[in-house]
Parts: sequence; C-alpha cells; structure tokens
Amino acid sequence: MARSLRRRGLRVARVVACMLLWSAATAAHAGTDHCAGLSPAGAVAAAARAYPQFRAPNADDNAADDIASALSRHGSGCLGIARGDLDGDSKGDVVIALSARDGSGAAMVVAALRRGAGWRVERLEAWPDGRGRLFVDVSPAGRFSRTRALAGERLEPGEASALRCPHAVAVVGAVESSAVAHCRRGAAWRFVRISD
Repeated sequence: MARSLRRRGLRVARVVACMLLWSAATAAHAGTDHCAGLSPAGAVAAAARAYPQFRAPNADDNAADDIASALSRHGSGCLGIARGDLDGDSKGDVVIALSARDGSGAAMVVAALRRGAGWRVERLEAWPDGRGRLFVDVSPAGRFSRTRALAGERLEPGEASALRCPHAVAVVGAVESSAVAHCRRGAAWRFVRISD
C-alpha cells in the first residue's frame, strides 16, 4: 500500500513538474515577443479588419540575427511596428508589417492613421514573400532621393525621384538590402526608393 502511494505521488509530482516547465517555457516565449504592446490595440484591430488574411506581427516573424541587430541599435527587437506622425496632424500613427496567417511568408504593410477615437488603415506595400527580412521604421521629416543604384530605371506609378516630406515618413524594406520612404501628401502616398 505504501509503495503504491509513493508511486502515485511520484507520478503526480512528474505531472506537476511537466506542467510547471511548460508554463515557464510559455511565459518565457511570451516575454520575448518584442512586438507585443508596441502598437495600440485599436490600430491592430482596424488593420485585422481591413486585411483579415493577415495578422499582427510577432518579433519571431523576423530572422534571429536581424532581431539581435535591432536590439543592439535601438532597443526594440520588433521590426514589424513603428510609430510616428505620418500625416502631419500631430497624432500618433503606426506602420504595421502584417504577416500572412497561412505562413506563406507574405506580408502587407499598412499605415494606421489616428482619426478621432478610431483608425484609418491605408495600404503601403504588399510583399508576396520574404517576410523574414522585412522591416518597417519611421524617419523624421526631410528630403529623400532615389538611390543611385536605380539610375536609368523607370519610375513606378506613385514613385518620385526625390521628395520633401514635411512630417515623418514610413520606411519599408528588406534588412541590409532595400528601403522605400513613403510620404503621405494630401490624401495620397508618394514613395521614393532610398536604397537598394
């Protein structure tokens, strides 16, 4: 009888230990998502409604070395969310790199612009693949010129060879590869390829 109770006690202890380990691992993983809480919940919800086939970004959507590099440069390991005033109305807006729910590696980059108590979601770029190297950022107002690496190539619709933006710009690109500055002028977005 005593032996049976000891065995039963050991089994219960093992189950409890496994549950505690699983709980600790889950909490540790949740603690490493550098994107959690960076974007106002209303902005993420508005983006999800506008693009239901995509979800809010997680830090682990990006390559581990890119996350480590971002952490060493500016303290955030989230390459999928950036904040700034993107339309000059002195309200905080958000650039979000939404990730495809189907795991295909596709992404949709949107700007969530603060409108009263709500958000207006506008598409900036669609990425058919390569989500693992995608980043978004915000740069201050200024002049942006097309990279010399693209000299002689045709401009795409909405693209400028140079632009001056009177407020912050959304920057979208692939880590260590390319970057595009998006400036909202009036009701339209203009962009310029600033690196390649």
